[in-house]
Amino acid sequence: VLLVHVSSVRASDSHSSASVALSPSADQLQAVQSGAIEAANLTTLSRANYESDFTRALNGTTGTLRKDLMSKKADYLSAMNAGKFDLKSSVIESAFESQSGNQVLILVTINGSHVVDNVASPITTPQRLELTMIKSGGKWLASDLLAVGVQ
Repeated sequence: VLLVHVSSVRASDSHSSASVALSPSADQLQAVQSGAIEAANLTTLSRANYESDFTRALNGTTGTLRKDLMSKKADYLSAMNAGKFDLKSSVIESAFESQSGNQVLILVTINGSHVVDNVASPITTPQRLELTMIKSGGKWLASDLLAVGVQ
Protein backbone atom coordinates (compact mmCIF):
# COMPACT_ATOMS: atom_id res chain seq x y z
CA VAL A 1 0.00 0.00 0.00
CA LEU A 2 1.38 3.38 -1.02
CA LEU A 3 0.37 6.33 1.08
CA VAL A 4 0.87 9.81 -0.36
CA HIS A 5 0.47 12.94 1.67
CA VAL A 6 -0.16 16.08 -0.34
CA SER A 7 -0.15 19.50 1.23
CA SER A 8 -0.80 22.79 -0.40
CA VAL A 9 1.35 25.87 0.01
CA ARG A 10 -0.48 29.11 0.63
CA ALA A 11 0.80 32.18 -1.14
CA SER A 12 1.99 34.42 1.64
CA ASP A 13 4.39 37.32 1.99
CA SER A 14 7.10 35.07 3.44
CA HIS A 15 6.73 32.59 0.58
CA SER A 16 6.85 35.35 -2.02
CA SER A 17 10.03 36.83 -0.60
CA ALA A 18 11.66 33.38 -0.51
CA SER A 19 11.08 32.90 -4.22
CA VAL A 20 12.49 36.35 -4.95
CA ALA A 21 15.64 35.49 -2.99
CA LEU A 22 16.23 32.55 -5.34
CA SER A 23 16.35 34.86 -8.34
CA PRO A 24 19.46 36.94 -9.07
CA SER A 25 19.06 40.65 -8.40
CA ALA A 26 19.26 43.23 -11.17
CA ASP A 27 22.82 44.03 -10.09
CA GLN A 28 23.80 40.35 -10.18
CA LEU A 29 22.25 40.02 -13.64
CA GLN A 30 24.35 43.01 -14.74
CA ALA A 31 27.43 41.14 -13.49
CA VAL A 32 26.38 38.09 -15.54
CA GLN A 33 25.87 40.17 -18.68
CA SER A 34 29.19 41.98 -18.23
CA GLY A 35 30.97 38.69 -17.57
CA ALA A 36 29.52 37.05 -20.66
CA ILE A 37 30.69 39.97 -22.80
CA GLU A 38 34.12 39.86 -21.19
CA ALA A 39 34.42 36.08 -21.72
CA ALA A 40 33.78 36.64 -25.44
CA ASN A 41 36.22 39.58 -25.54
CA LEU A 42 38.98 37.56 -23.86
CA THR A 43 38.58 34.71 -26.33
CA THR A 44 38.12 36.73 -29.53
CA LEU A 45 41.42 38.11 -30.82
CA SER A 46 42.53 38.62 -34.40
CA ARG A 47 46.07 39.24 -35.57
CA ALA A 48 44.94 42.03 -37.91
CA ASN A 49 43.22 43.96 -35.10
CA TYR A 50 45.25 42.65 -32.18
CA GLU A 51 45.90 45.99 -30.45
CA SER A 52 42.24 47.04 -30.42
CA ASP A 53 40.98 43.51 -29.62
CA PHE A 54 43.44 43.17 -26.74
CA THR A 55 42.59 46.64 -25.41
CA ARG A 56 38.86 45.81 -25.54
CA ALA A 57 39.50 42.60 -23.56
CA LEU A 58 41.79 44.36 -21.09
CA ASN A 59 39.24 47.12 -20.43
CA GLY A 60 36.86 44.56 -18.91
CA THR A 61 39.40 43.29 -16.37
CA THR A 62 40.94 44.30 -13.06
CA GLY A 63 43.37 42.98 -10.47
CA THR A 64 45.31 39.77 -11.03
CA LEU A 65 43.58 38.91 -14.30
CA ARG A 66 44.52 42.29 -15.75
CA LYS A 67 48.16 41.92 -14.63
CA ASP A 68 48.36 38.39 -16.08
CA LEU A 69 46.95 39.51 -19.42
CA MET A 70 49.32 42.47 -19.66
CA SER A 71 52.33 40.28 -18.89
CA LYS A 72 51.39 37.78 -21.64
CA LYS A 73 50.26 40.21 -24.33
CA ALA A 74 53.29 39.67 -26.59
CA ASP A 75 53.28 35.90 -25.99
CA TYR A 76 49.68 35.58 -27.17
CA LEU A 77 50.36 37.46 -30.39
CA SER A 78 53.56 35.51 -30.98
CA ALA A 79 51.70 32.19 -30.62
CA MET A 80 48.92 33.36 -32.93
CA ASN A 81 51.45 34.49 -35.57
CA ALA A 82 53.46 31.26 -35.30
CA GLY A 83 50.32 29.12 -35.60
CA LYS A 84 48.74 31.42 -38.21
CA PHE A 85 45.40 31.54 -36.41
CA ASP A 86 42.91 33.98 -34.94
CA LEU A 87 40.62 33.32 -31.98
CA LYS A 88 36.88 33.72 -32.20
CA SER A 89 34.16 32.79 -29.75
CA SER A 90 30.45 33.03 -29.15
CA VAL A 91 28.62 32.86 -25.84
CA ILE A 92 26.25 29.91 -25.56
CA GLU A 93 25.02 30.39 -21.98
CA SER A 94 25.77 32.51 -18.94
CA ALA A 95 24.48 32.24 -15.40
CA PHE A 96 24.78 33.63 -11.90
CA GLU A 97 26.57 31.24 -9.52
CA SER A 98 27.00 33.02 -6.20
CA GLN A 99 27.91 36.24 -4.44
CA SER A 100 30.24 36.82 -1.52
CA GLY A 101 30.59 40.43 -0.46
CA ASN A 102 31.39 42.51 -3.53
CA GLN A 103 32.43 39.50 -5.64
CA VAL A 104 29.99 37.76 -7.96
CA LEU A 105 30.84 34.40 -9.48
CA ILE A 106 29.33 33.68 -12.86
CA LEU A 107 29.49 30.76 -15.26
CA VAL A 108 29.82 31.22 -19.00
CA THR A 109 29.78 28.56 -21.70
CA ILE A 110 31.36 29.60 -25.00
CA ASN A 111 32.19 27.97 -28.30
CA GLY A 112 35.79 28.97 -28.91
CA SER A 113 37.34 28.63 -32.35
CA HIS A 114 40.85 28.62 -33.73
CA VAL A 115 40.44 30.12 -37.18
CA VAL A 116 43.56 28.85 -38.97
CA ASP A 117 44.73 30.46 -42.22
CA ASN A 118 43.78 28.48 -45.34
CA VAL A 119 41.67 25.97 -43.39
CA ALA A 120 38.03 25.89 -44.45
CA SER A 121 36.52 24.79 -41.10
CA PRO A 122 37.68 26.34 -37.84
CA ILE A 123 38.43 24.06 -34.90
CA THR A 124 35.64 24.77 -32.41
CA THR A 125 35.74 23.72 -28.76
CA PRO A 126 33.08 24.32 -26.11
CA GLN A 127 34.54 25.86 -22.97
CA ARG A 128 33.08 26.48 -19.53
CA LEU A 129 34.47 29.44 -17.66
CA GLU A 130 33.95 30.73 -14.15
CA LEU A 131 34.56 34.46 -13.82
CA THR A 132 34.88 36.45 -10.63
CA MET A 133 33.28 39.82 -11.22
CA ILE A 134 33.92 42.92 -9.08
CA LYS A 135 32.04 46.20 -9.36
CA SER A 136 34.43 49.11 -9.80
CA GLY A 137 33.51 52.63 -10.82
CA GLY A 138 29.95 51.54 -11.64
CA LYS A 139 31.17 48.77 -13.99
CA TRP A 140 31.45 45.03 -13.46
CA LEU A 141 35.01 43.87 -14.22
CA ALA A 142 36.50 40.38 -14.33
CA SER A 143 39.19 39.87 -11.69
CA ASP A 144 39.70 36.14 -12.16
CA LEU A 145 38.94 33.51 -14.78
CA LEU A 146 38.98 29.76 -14.31
CA ALA A 147 38.34 27.10 -16.94
CA VAL A 148 35.99 24.61 -15.28
CA GLY A 149 35.78 21.99 -18.01
CA VAL A 150 34.61 21.28 -21.50
CA GLN A 151 31.55 19.46 -22.76
